[in-house]
Amino acid sequence: MAVVELGRPVKSNLGGPNGAMAYIINPAKTDGGRLVSSNYERTGTDYDALADPMLEDNENSPKGIRKNSRLAYHIKLSFSPDDPVTPEKVHELGVEFAHRITSDEYKFVVATHTDRHHLHDHIMVCAASRYGRHLKAELPKDIIDQFGDKTLDGAAVYSANRNADGGETQIITDVVRDYTTQPSGDVTTTYDKLIRHYADLHAERIDAAIAQGKAQEILDAYADVTRNTDPASAEAQWASDRIDELVQKFTSLYELSIETVEEFNQVNGADNIKMKNSIVVNAKLNLKLYAALSVILFLFLGCFCAIFLGRLGDFVDYYLYVDKKSGLPNRERCDAMVDRYSTVRLNGQFTVIHIQVDLSGMSRNDGDKALRALGDQLQYVFRTLGFVGYNGAGHFIVLLEDCSIDRLSNLLAKTELAVFGPCVFVGVSNSAKDDAYEIRALLRLAIRRCADAKARQEAKNARKAAESSPLKSES
Repeated sequence: MAVVELGRPVKSNLGGPNGAMAYIINPAKTDGGRLVSSNYERTGTDYDALADPMLEDNENSPKGIRKNSRLAYHIKLSFSPDDPVTPEKVHELGVEFAHRITSDEYKFVVATHTDRHHLHDHIMVCAASRYGRHLKAELPKDIIDQFGDKTLDGAAVYSANRNADGGETQIITDVVRDYTTQPSGDVTTTYDKLIRHYADLHAERIDAAIAQGKAQEILDAYADVTRNTDPASAEAQWASDRIDELVQKFTSLYELSIETVEEFNQVNGADNIKMKNSIVVNAKLNLKLYAALSVILFLFLGCFCAIFLGRLGDFVDYYLYVDKKSGLPNRERCDAMVDRYSTVRLNGQFTVIHIQVDLSGMSRNDGDKALRALGDQLQYVFRTLGFVGYNGAGHFIVLLEDCSIDRLSNLLAKTELAVFGPCVFVGVSNSAKDDAYEIRALLRLAIRRCADAKARQEAKNARKAAESSPLKSES
């Protein structure tokens, strides 16, 4: 039987050597990274390569990353030492469970730990959609409840396979694969839940004992005074007289306190009246001065409102349609421009440029700097000639309505793309040269040529690596 535990959301330190991602994929706990899987990256040991794409999805979400933003969810799937499962089977179940709860719409990493006496999976799920168009989403709580709360409360599930002794095996695979479920009749709980319940009962027992002791002390005090006392005796009569005397004394003290409060209120009120009467009020007002101040205030507020309303559109456009990393129009604005050109036939010299920056070999900070530098270069060269936008994930597009191939060569030389080294790839398409007068066809050609350029560079790098390999030198 497995227990699903939803931990605290990760709000900081997702990446880095001391971050949450580095902890769950620790090679010492995951058989050298062999028991690490994700739905977006092949590596099992590079924590930054796994954490950075999640951070990028969070930044590309409509609200971005703010203070106390949820970056990822941490789920633990634990198996009993008595469960007949192998590390590979536990890892397979964790991956299947992650697919179920995310529907592959969110990036996730599954790491199986084998360093404890029981096998368990750590599942890290990105808090934002991997496509960047959705709002930040809560993890599907109904599925967590299905696999977590029911298991914690002891709901038993059975597989169709039987053990050698005729009994049925109770493991999480039955839940994940939706086999027929049956109640077992017994209640199963976790050790932590049992300890918390015991601590609550123990605290209640201590409070009850303290209350009982105080009550008993009061009862004992009265019992000592009234025990073996005759109501008609001299002692009882003296006690009654003493009580009446104390009641009269307390009553007189109460009446005295009421009179004192009333006298204090009267004195305090008189002081306030005296203070108000000592103030001299000048009834004369300088109306011209106040009128001038009112006009100046009105003009100031009017100018401020006019400037604010005039720039309101720019503010909205910046916060909704500008990418914060590159400083260029974001994917929504790129899609709008493509839709705009898709309704008309393009002219004979319409040119599309697709530029991709390979960020896999860079750290997060270096990647952000490269995107900003390239965005500034493209905006400087092409901003007066056409549209320049950032399409996300290191992809830039440039749309030029009237630009020949010869002129484009000179413009690309001004962008100084060589400064960025072999990590920048360019694909170009022209309506006249390619005989294509539809925007989406030109865009597909540019993207394909950019991908071909990247493939050629990777093949070149592979040949250089093979030539410098020590194995080839020895041969």
